[in-house]
Amino acid sequence: SIMRSRVIPVVVKLLREFPELVYNFDLDDGEKGAHKLKAGESDLAVIPRDEVVPEMDSKLLQPERYILVGPAKWKKIPLPEIINEKHIVDFDSHDKMTLSYLREHGLREMAHPIRHLANNTDALTAMVMMGVGYSVLDEQFAAPYIRQGHLADLNPGCFYENSLALVWYPRPQMPRYFAEIIKAVK
Repeated sequence: SIMRSRVIPVVVKLLREFPELVYNFDLDDGEKGAHKLKAGESDLAVIPRDEVVPEMDSKLLQPERYILVGPAKWKKIPLPEIINEKHIVDFDSHDKMTLSYLREHGLREMAHPIRHLANNTDALTAMVMMGVGYSVLDEQFAAPYIRQGHLADLNPGCFYENSLALVWYPRPQMPRYFAEIIKAVK
């Protein structure tokens, strides 16, 4: 979701200045960013801050703020009841974002142990809107769904911050377009 909300919109604007530039965005929300960078399959990656290694150059980004969401029809249900009785919907079995949110807010022990999984953010969001379960979504990504009445912030005012970094391997001579991409991503 950071790619959709904060990376693609700003770097696409650079096409005006660099019309020959061609993008290949890989919207893989899994944990493969650093691996793809090391394998030479990408030039830049957004990874968790704690995965940055010394051989990489990096830029710390504004953290993602995750909020707990459920279908709008659950808005009036007490949060402990939701956490106790409903399932989490997560990206994949390695996704710890919802569990981290719950742990940070003292709700982890109440959570149902079995999670639904959908390795596509749009599918995950649709499942939550249909009442399959609850999840955490990036605040910016969730905002339009909340405004339109499709989702509800189940724990208003509370969030979980995910610290991220933009990483790349050092280049002896950094092209101007590359430096501008790095500068644009916040």
